[in-house]
Amino acid sequence: MCSFLSYHDTMSYSDHLSDFSNQSQSRQIMHYVEFSGTTFVEYVQATEVYVSR
Repeated sequence: MCSFLSYHDTMSYSDHLSDFSNQSQSRQIMHYVEFSGTTFVEYVQATEVYVSR
């Protein structure tokens, strides 16, 4: 509830992430974006590397 508004903003991110990531992975990214959206791209790249492994 502390970041309810942030959840609405991350909806757009969830749509894009669904193209190359599963829902559970998108949830982790969505939570991460709430804390710092500046490193969103870096986190996605790191996530893709982890999933590919």
